[in-house]
Amino acid sequence: MACKIEIPQGIQIPLNQNSPEKLADNINFSYLRSTRPLQPLVSVNTSDEGILQSASAVVLIDASIPISEVNPRIIQQFSYTNEGVPFLNFYICYDFKPVGSKTFNAYRFDFSVNWNDFSPNPVFDPKAPIPAPSSIKFITSFLWDEDPETSRGTVTTVKKGL
Repeated sequence: MACKIEIPQGIQIPLNQNSPEKLADNINFSYLRSTRPLQPLVSVNTSDEGILQSASAVVLIDASIPISEVNPRIIQQFSYTNEGVPFLNFYICYDFKPVGSKTFNAYRFDFSVNWNDFSPNPVFDPKAPIPAPSSIKFITSFLWDEDPETSRGTVTTVKKGL
């Protein structure tokens, strides 16, 4: 039975120029990995005031699948913790049949935060206030397969630049 294709709600934000970029080496495991994706490795860039400006996410995709067939895109939405702390969600979406693999290509996705157009997490009240950029203290990033049985995420703290 085919899975229902599901794309997270939010706004699609453009990838920066030359993104995604294939990194030099493959990642090889000594055993066959399950079909579940590995969570992304994420780094954020902030202004001097500590406002999130952009992010880079490294994701691992089965080496047998060309990136052109994956149709990658990034969806941004905001959300709140149970304590009312605002944060941003970024979904690196792709569409391909998951297979077990030992060898993966690493791709870096670079993208800028869109502070002009926000979409709330649909679980919350759609009238929830849009958070101020300075109030974002962390982001969550997901490698999201559009058959949502196989998606993984990670949390990255947003701190003022060095």
